[in-house]
Order: sequence, then C-alpha cells, then structure tokens
Amino acid sequence: MKKIYEGKTKDVYSLENGNVLLKFKDDCTGKDGVLIRAKTA
Repeated sequence: MKKIYEGKTKDVYSLENGNVLLKFKDDCTGKDGVLIRAKTA
C-alpha cells in the first residue's frame, strides 16, 4: 500500500491489486485553527 495523496479530509492509497483506498479523517478544524477531535461511537 502506497500513499498517493494526503489532504485535509482524507488520504488516498494505491493498493497492490490496482484498487484505491480512501481513508477519511475524523478530525475537523474549529475556531481559530484549533483542532477538534471527533468523537466516534
């Protein structure tokens, strides 16, 4: 697996079998650029 893109909301990976994996981040930016961690169930 090789990371081919890293953005604010997701990372994109190229897999060995030719498929692409989208991994979405659960962080968001709040007021004044302070990072807010999203609570996951």
